[in-house]
Amino acid sequence: MLTDAEHTAMDLTAQLWNALCAIAGDGPARAGDLAEMATHIHAIQHAIMAQAAARAHPDRYRLMGGDRIEPEPDCPWCIPGGPTCEGGHPRPLSLDLTMQRRPSRRRADR
Repeated sequence: MLTDAEHTAMDLTAQLWNALCAIAGDGPARAGDLAEMATHIHAIQHAIMAQAAARAHPDRYRLMGGDRIEPEPDCPWCIPGGPTCEGGHPRPLSLDLTMQRRPSRRRADR
């Protein structure tokens, strides 16, 4: 459950969204501009709501501004500051950062 302060912060994100909608023009770029702003507002909302998860599972997640989960020296997955494994230990990210080209949609017979 969210605290009163977190509910207030969520209400402020709604107020910010309404203000952005009010100042955005009505031209062809409006929808795209608002979609971009929505992404950022959603990120803030997710950070606020993550506080409830951190309180419910303090062994796996930390509160904003809280102590970090310390890696255990015997865990092969542990790296400082990484996401947590099932045991609550930080582990390396598994991101594929390579740029892969999409196959061309052109037909071979053109």
